[in-house]
Amino acid sequence: MFHHVKELQFPIMGEEWQYIDNPLEHVQQTNGLLNEQAKGTNLTEKSVQEDNKALSAARKAKVDKATLIDNDILNW
Repeated sequence: MFHHVKELQFPIMGEEWQYIDNPLEHVQQTNGLLNEQAKGTNLTEKSVQEDNKALSAARKAKVDKATLIDNDILNW
């Protein structure tokens, strides 16, 4: 879709997309991206997991609040 664009900004996190000239070869060379080294980000696996945990807790609280049982009736 963006074949002519070399760098794009990720709108939420302010990170750059990495343009890969030959995606199939890149995936094969990086063992299915398991050996891929992150570039253009300050995020770590630990920070991502911490953010995921916090987001999960916030979403759970929102769902719990929306589905409180009131007078033995489950609200949706």
